[in-house]
Amino acid sequence: MSDKTAKNSIWLGVIAGLLVLAGGAVVSGSKQRGMVTEVDEKVFEVTPIVASGITTVPTKTMEKVKMSTLTLHIGNPAAGQVLKESTLKVSGVTSPKAEVAINDIELVADGQGRFSGSIELDEGENTIVIVANDTDGNYEEEELVVIYEP
Repeated sequence: MSDKTAKNSIWLGVIAGLLVLAGGAVVSGSKQRGMVTEVDEKVFEVTPIVASGITTVPTKTMEKVKMSTLTLHIGNPAAGQVLKESTLKVSGVTSPKAEVAINDIELVADGQGRFSGSIELDEGENTIVIVANDTDGNYEEEELVVIYEP
């Protein structure tokens, strides 16, 4: 298993009293332990083993579940907000160092995940799309509409 796979996946399953946790670690019962084998990037197998080394139940194949830790929260503007100025500062918080796009403007969040960028509004309704992604391939998107009335 690669570190990247272990870091970004959580595997949960109970087989004959064995609990399979993140990274393929197995928490054993009183006299049980198990072996985790990665089949491919999406599947792994768990084989429970008793203290004598004899397998007590068949190997079970389980699917990995990818857990995203990427977040995206927009602080400004609020959806539906009516604005009098054509320049709008869009700001929010995401995961630290995530890449962020505000419509066509690309930037990188700071070490605390904060980002901001200014866009020009057209008169009337304006759709703003904010996209964040990280180096692990996680992706979050928020879309909102504001109204510019000069």
